[in-house]
Amino acid sequence: MSNFNIQRAKCDKIDESTVSEELFKFIKTLSAEMVEMNKNQINKDSQDIYGKAIGYYSKATELITNGAKGAGEPFDGKDTGHWLNAFYVSFLGDTFFFGSTDPKTDDILDSPNWLSSSLFGLTGENLKELIDSKIKPFVINYYRKELGL
Repeated sequence: MSNFNIQRAKCDKIDESTVSEELFKFIKTLSAEMVEMNKNQINKDSQDIYGKAIGYYSKATELITNGAKGAGEPFDGKDTGHWLNAFYVSFLGDTFFFGSTDPKTDDILDSPNWLSSSLFGLTGENLKELIDSKIKPFVINYYRKELGL
């Protein structure tokens, strides 16, 4: 019975606000990884945060680039200058925001050539990957450590 009471006392010390605070601190450490995932969604997958296509190159683009960008190929964000490399995640209170410091950001988001303006953030698939590979293990290890398991 003594072991049960010891473990129960350890459990009583774990409260929602402490776990939430520790989890949020941990998520902040993943900001660089979240930025890379967001950049890859655009650059490699050509997807917005909903998994939808972000745009396709036109025949005019194919001609201008001498075939480097073929008509109908998906946008990759590379031809936006520094925009893709200026992505960031910032934190305000308990909320995090994705964005780009590139001055062309508003022009890109407002451009009729892009099929979506929902470019900053993670797709459900990428968020699930982040949760499964990083956040769940953190939570499990946190509880194991706090409970002395």
